[in-house]
Amino acid sequence: MNLGRQHHINTIKARIARDQATLARLANEPIQNFETAHRIIAAVCDLFDVTTAELQGPTKPWRICWPRFLAIYLIYKHTKYTHEQIAGLFNRSYGSISVALSRTQKHIDTDPKAALNLSVLESAIKRTA
Repeated sequence: MNLGRQHHINTIKARIARDQATLARLANEPIQNFETAHRIIAAVCDLFDVTTAELQGPTKPWRICWPRFLAIYLIYKHTKYTHEQIAGLFNRSYGSISVALSRTQKHIDTDPKAALNLSVLESAIKRTA
């Protein structure tokens, strides 16, 4: 067999191996994203003494909105969920997720207590991983 043909065969084999590895990784991502999202929601509920139903409900007081915003922010940061997928978790619109993300970032940047909330939650998420 000539070297050009062998090189072509080796290139194809390498691509197949790479594609198989990518497919295996992608097959596990939905499960990992789901588990991470639910660990985040549980950590937020524990820290702020709210229920999952309150986070997912229509309630707008700050004692519910801030934990919801943090959960949305952390899920966006730690999973590969899209805005639409996150919206589905919280019974919200796509646009409300964008608003929550920007408000959360702004609040974290300007309020040391908010930044501490984020730090505590990220530590809790890492411990339960």
